[in-house]
Amino acid sequence: MLSIRSGRHAATLCALLLSLSYALPVTAIEAPEWQLTAYAYDAHEEPLVQVLGRLAEAFGFALELTGDYAVVSGRYRSDRAVRILERLALEHRFNWLFYNNTLYVSPAGPYESVRLDVKGNIGELHQALMEIGLLDPRYGWGPLERENSVLVSGPQLYVALVEAFVREQLPPVKEESAEVELISLPLRYINSDDRSVQYRTQKVLIPGAASLLRKLLVGGRVGADLSMAGLGLDTSDSATSSVAKLLPAPERRDTEPDRAPAGGIRVEADIRNNMVLVHDRANRRPMYERLIALLDQPSRLIEIDALILDISRHDLSSLATDWQMGNGSIMGGVSLLPAGATSTFNIGNLKRFMAQVKALEGSGRAALIANPSVLTLENHPAIIDFSRTEYLSTVGERVANLDAVTVGTSLQVTPRSINTDQRRQIQLLIDIEDGEFEPGSEGAVLSRTHKSTISTQVLIEENRALVVGGLQQQQRRDSTRQIPLLGKIPLLGPLLFTDREQSQSGRERVFILIPRLVGDQLDPRGYLPEEERPVLQQALERVRTRKESEGLLKFIDLRGTR
Repeated sequence: MLSIRSGRHAATLCALLLSLSYALPVTAIEAPEWQLTAYAYDAHEEPLVQVLGRLAEAFGFALELTGDYAVVSGRYRSDRAVRILERLALEHRFNWLFYNNTLYVSPAGPYESVRLDVKGNIGELHQALMEIGLLDPRYGWGPLERENSVLVSGPQLYVALVEAFVREQLPPVKEESAEVELISLPLRYINSDDRSVQYRTQKVLIPGAASLLRKLLVGGRVGADLSMAGLGLDTSDSATSSVAKLLPAPERRDTEPDRAPAGGIRVEADIRNNMVLVHDRANRRPMYERLIALLDQPSRLIEIDALILDISRHDLSSLATDWQMGNGSIMGGVSLLPAGATSTFNIGNLKRFMAQVKALEGSGRAALIANPSVLTLENHPAIIDFSRTEYLSTVGERVANLDAVTVGTSLQVTPRSINTDQRRQIQLLIDIEDGEFEPGSEGAVLSRTHKSTISTQVLIEENRALVVGGLQQQQRRDSTRQIPLLGKIPLLGPLLFTDREQSQSGRERVFILIPRLVGDQLDPRGYLPEEERPVLQQALERVRTRKESEGLLKFIDLRGTR
């Protein structure tokens, strides 16, 4: 029989118990010695406290009894004293617990349940409670491994003792300052409020710093369990990953984007001053400043030139073939794909290609639909939309509505700069939609629309052009010529003096995209071409010289003396 109370064998037994804790079941720890010893007692209308008191006196432990109970009468004999105690508990309805050489007795009642946070390993806590004799297998013990906590159920006294033991293992909670103030966080590069971009019937929402911070605070205490769910950013983003390093491990939960932060924290965007206002405790200001410093980073500026061309299929095929023969780096060609398919390829000699396009436009075999240019931030969508909206009337039995139908040419490009070894590449996320109305047989009534969409992702080098082609455009022309006056004669005019001509031509719509990295938000000189930057540098030198001379004049007394 093992006894951890033996001073001579204490160290040996502790080492043995630890080595066997992973191999033995829970019942491997033996019960106290008195529970396994024979005991007999004859009671005749004696109080329960007297019967249990003599049991405690016989085995040398203390007794703590609460509550009122009936008198005890009967003969009690067993080879194990614990069985007599269990029989008395059933007859007189009480709960008992033996801990720290004391028998605790309390009236029977509903069990209590409590959830306890654990510091360290749950298995080690379970083993420690068993070794000190506090953990009782008759009562509930449920570990929650993911949340590092346990559920304990049993009589009130038992739950209170276990809870007190677990609380002693946790570090003391530092009382936070209750002083609340308004924390202002100025921004330089990122917007404080959300930016909404209208794209046809959809809205592209670019979250601002206030929304990002508000979503970080949703669903948990600041500094304890901030959740990154609902952030709205790619987890591979450098700023987002850096923010995650500042925060503790978040709980795995789904957060609602419209919920307010917990703990009475308020986060608002000041659009006029482009800053974020946080109403929270003053001692949390450093944490907010670190978060904003990681989010408020300068972005690269990328200029995108777009050319939208309509060109005949024959001329496009010959142009692509001629270009392929003169350039070695080819990703694809229009003439190599079947009709109606799309293709993407790079243009190495842009000037030569544009000269050929201008020649085709001058001869009438190509038409330049649009040539827009837009400057956007990295990872921000640039939207170019040339659309037309028609309102169609839908008439019911007692109601008439106007439905808006929008078609046209739209281009949405999201650029991203990628720097490799001595090479600068730009990744483009491209969404193209091209459509038109098709008139019905009744003239102005619109029967249907024609739409073509392209969605792709490409990686090209800087200052090279990307061509997306293959969108077919069918043009049908009906022309009528007639001799004045004679053409209006009934019956004879349309037959003899009127000439009708129908022509149909097929063209390919081509989109040419030329991205160019012009710098970042810190250096405005990136907006200028290379040949014009020395002129800007000279102007800046003159401004700097003038400021230095003004500083010297401040020390000259021009008031004169008498």
